[in-house]
Formats: sequence, C-alpha cells, structure tokens
Amino acid sequence: MNSAETRKWLDSSWGRALEAGATEPDAEVDRLVNSKVVSIRYAVITQVLGKIADMNRSLLRVQAGGEQEEGAWNARSFCETVVVPWVSHNHDVLGTSAEPYASKPLRRPRLDEGAVRDKAEWDALVEFLERLETAAPAELESAFARCLESVARRLATQAFKYQVPVRVSQLQMLGAIESFLNEASGGLRPLAVTAAMMSVLGRGFSFSSMFRPKA
Repeated sequence: MNSAETRKWLDSSWGRALEAGATEPDAEVDRLVNSKVVSIRYAVITQVLGKIADMNRSLLRVQAGGEQEEGAWNARSFCETVVVPWVSHNHDVLGTSAEPYASKPLRRPRLDEGAVRDKAEWDALVEFLERLETAAPAELESAFARCLESVARRLATQAFKYQVPVRVSQLQMLGAIESFLNEASGGLRPLAVTAAMMSVLGRGFSFSSMFRPKA
C-alpha cells in the first residue's frame, strides 16, 4: 500500500476499534501506547503499520539503507506522512510531536542496537516487535488491532465533556423580549434591549473599531 492507501486502511481499522466500544485492558500494548516516552507511543503504531503496508519491511529497522540491508525502510518519513496527521486528526491522542522520529532513540538503524535512556521501555517495544517479525499478515493485523484498541482506551480517558450552552429558538427569544418590554420602565427597558442588540451586532461585524476616537 502507498501512503494514501495506508491512511485509508488505518482510518477504517480505527473506526472498527472505536465501534468496539470499551475493551478490556491489554497490559503489553497498553504499556507501549501509554509510555511516558512519546516516541515509543508513535513507534509502536508506525512500525507495525509500516510492516502491514509492506511486508518486506523489518519491524526493527527505522532507517533506509543500501540494498544489502534487508528490510531497511524510512520509518521517519512514513510516520510524518501517515501517522502524525492521523494522530493530529484524533485529538493528538499520542502527543503533539510533528517529528516523533527526530528523537535520538529513533535515529539509529535498528531499534535493538545501541544504548538508550529508559532502556526497559525500549526493550519492551523491541520484545513486542521481535515476536511479530516473521508473523503472517493476519497475525500482524491482529496485533495492530490490539494497539488501536489500546489507543481508543487512551482516548476515552482523555475525553472532555463540554457543557452545552443554553440556546433558545427565535420564537422563544421574541417571547422573552416581549414579556420584558411589557413591564413599565420609563423607557429604560427598550433602551437596554437596543443597547444589547447593538453590542452583539458590533462584536459580530467588528463595528466597534469604527466608533473609536482617533488619536
């Protein structure tokens, strides 16, 4: 699959994960999706999705190389083209980084080479990916579905409930104004309604600047 096809496939798979509703915790993938290391959150999605898009890619390789380097591919470019826009479209569920693979641990040829900080976290990612390296496509997609379900659970914990502002219909508004104006006020209530309407119109059409005194 090319990048556009992969994004379409990702959106479809994500839709199924959301439709599944609340799912049971999955300790292995939850640890990666909710890792304190932001680049690990992106890497677990990027590496597995990249492998699904092209089974010739290695799950443990993150940089493109010569033909002699079997399975090498440009995971950074793939992430920025496919995964980052998807994350941004879904409330930045994994973070707000525009270049997750610019972090030092992801600027090495392989994920299982070299010393890194938070080694235990990276080792957990490597262990998860190693078991899938020779997996059949169906098994790989199943593992990715687990990851998306974990992302869905993460999103659910981050969701905010916004209070819906009180709204009235035009008829209700006119009725309230009529009731307000029916009480005697020596002309003050009509002035108050007129001032309120002009204030709203002024903010909506930026009229207020027209009436500011010139310096």
